[in-house]
Amino acid sequence: MELKYMVKENDAERTVKSILENELGISQRMIKRLKHNAGIYVNSLPVYVVHRVRPGDIISVCMDFEDNCDDIVPENIKIDILYEDEYLIVLNKDPGMVVHPTVSHQTGTVANAIMHHLKQKGISIKIRPVNRLDRDTSGVIIFAKNPYVQNALAVQMSKRIFLKEYIGITWGVINKTSDTINLPIERKPNSIMLRHVSETGKPSITNYEVLKRFEHATLLKFSLETGRTHQIRVHCHAINHPLIGDTLYWKWIPVLDHVMQKYNLYYNEEKPYDRDNTCNCGDIYNYGDIYNCGDNMCTYHITNKDYDTQNKDDNIICNTTENNPIDD
Repeated sequence: MELKYMVKENDAERTVKSILENELGISQRMIKRLKHNAGIYVNSLPVYVVHRVRPGDIISVCMDFEDNCDDIVPENIKIDILYEDEYLIVLNKDPGMVVHPTVSHQTGTVANAIMHHLKQKGISIKIRPVNRLDRDTSGVIIFAKNPYVQNALAVQMSKRIFLKEYIGITWGVINKTSDTINLPIERKPNSIMLRHVSETGKPSITNYEVLKRFEHATLLKFSLETGRTHQIRVHCHAINHPLIGDTLYWKWIPVLDHVMQKYNLYYNEEKPYDRDNTCNCGDIYNYGDIYNCGDNMCTYHITNKDYDTQNKDDNIICNTTENNPIDD
């Protein structure tokens, strides 16, 4: 992957390092790797990062690092890929599937499946998850194919340019049409995994909207202002409306498949919550066909060109614009 930048009049006498950091959004860690690999050029000539540029100069960087491949065993596991190009893979994770190998889950993960998928294409790279989902949560996950894309998307997520939405069914009928749960969360004493609401916890904010009410349950759409571990589960439990099927925090409830679905991923630099672009994960629940998801959205901008790509199921549209947000 090669990035290029034409030096403008107001960039005169700036260093290459300043341009790389502030205009191309390249992290200091990646700049060190570029220096080590002699991957920085001005007008096709290799330069040091302290080199000062002039208007009209063309800065180019080669991001094709020699990466050590993950020590992840490729496994022929079926995965639902919504979109793929040279930069990333967007897929719909099934419930009950771990995203990345852990001590207790070395195989059968999404990462194992992706490694097999790439191997079939003759591609040997390190895969980089941009976001993660709990094992019991299904929905959209993004894997970057190089460190630049991973870092750029991670920065956008930290700035809340991405809006992540989930839907789930809770026990009990919630009367409010919408509300905000603002309760701090921290790790539960003497537990590695469990969290709970505590005055000494970190600020945690969950917004919810009622989509449908049933006799003994409520279908909700959640949007998060913070990203604490198990935040939705803990907050639902705290307001006495636990998620159906959540055996981690509410063990006496019958288990249903598809506890929670990651509903939407939005991205747009100028309009962070613009919903014009979609990735559809299909049906959310098989629980008596209670609810059909509609559109799941994931928009990203990598290249300086306009294009629309639509899959055979007419479910995905990913757009880029001349205004390249990642390069801003």
